[in-house]
Amino acid sequence: MESADWPTVYPHQHFNHVQDAEDIEKAVKGKGCDEQAVIDILCNRTFKQRQAIAQAYEQRFRKELISVLKSETSGDFEDVIVTLMQSPALNDAIMLHDAVKGKDHTLLNTIAFTRTNEQLHQIQEVYRSKFNTDAVEDVRKVTNGAYEQLLVACLSGGRDQEHAERGYDVLADARALFESGPKRPGTNMGTYVGIFATRSFVHLRKVFQRFQMVAKMTIEQAVIDEMKGDDEKGFLALIKVIKNKAEFFCDQLVGATKGLGTNEKKLNFVIVSRSEVDLGRIADEYQRLHKQSLEKLIEAETSGDYKKALLALARGNAIKIPKDFRKQ
Repeated sequence: MESADWPTVYPHQHFNHVQDAEDIEKAVKGKGCDEQAVIDILCNRTFKQRQAIAQAYEQRFRKELISVLKSETSGDFEDVIVTLMQSPALNDAIMLHDAVKGKDHTLLNTIAFTRTNEQLHQIQEVYRSKFNTDAVEDVRKVTNGAYEQLLVACLSGGRDQEHAERGYDVLADARALFESGPKRPGTNMGTYVGIFATRSFVHLRKVFQRFQMVAKMTIEQAVIDEMKGDDEKGFLALIKVIKNKAEFFCDQLVGATKGLGTNEKKLNFVIVSRSEVDLGRIADEYQRLHKQSLEKLIEAETSGDYKKALLALARGNAIKIPKDFRKQ
C-alpha cells in the first residue's frame, strides 16, 4: 500500500496578512530589495495565505503585489516568486501550453496524470481564458494513437475518487486488460484506456496485483511487450504515478537537473506545485532512491536568492505547526 503523503509548507500558525503586507513593502522600498525578507514570508505561507497578503497589500498601498515583486526581482528568483504568487491552475495551464508547444510528453504526463478531477477542470477553464483555445484539442494536435486517447481521457477529469464505490470488480478489470492486449485477437486499446483513465488509483493498484496473477507477468512487462513508442512511454508513466507518485516526481526532478544545464522552469514547477501537497514524501523518496537529499540537489544545481527560495520551500515550515495538523 502506498505511504501517506505530506507537504513541506503548511499554513503559518501565527499568520497576519496585514503585517506580512507591511513587511514586504519595507523589503521592496528604497534602492534595493531585501530578498531574504521576501523569501522568509512568501516561501513560508500557503497559496491561500499569499493571496490574502496580496489583497491586503493592494488595499494598503494601492499597488498590485505581483507587479511590485516582478519589478524588484529578476532572473530565476523572479520566476519562482511569480510562480508562488500565481494560482496553481494558472501555473498548470501555462506549463500545459508550453508542453503542447514543445511537444513535451513528460510535462503533458505530469499534468494529465497527477492532478485531481477538480484541478483538471480548473486548468481547462484557465487555459481557455488565457490562451483562447481548448486544452484538449491542443493536446490532440501533438499526440496520436492510444497515448492521445489516454491523455484526453485523463484530462477530462472523470477518474473515480479514491474511496468511490462504483461496483467495479478487480478481477474483471484484470481479466479485461489481459484479454485486450494489443497482440491478442480482437485488440481493444479502448479497454486499456478506459480502465486506466477512470478507475481510482487504489482500485488500479489492486487490479495490477491481480493482473500479475492472471497474466504471470507485471503490468509493466505487458505494456513493454505489447506496446511501443509514445503508447508504451505514456502507459508506463501513468503506471508509475499510480504505484508511486513520489517516485514519478523524483524522476521529474532528475530530468530537470541532468545534462548540461538545469531546467529551472521545470524545477520550479515541481517544487512549488508539490510544496503544499506531497513534497515531504517526494524528498524522502528522493533520498531513498539517490542517496542524496533534495536539499543537496538544490544546492548543487542553483545559486543565489533562487537557491534560498527553493531551499526554503524544500525545508518547509512544519516546525511551526502543531503535530496534530490536519489539511485545511
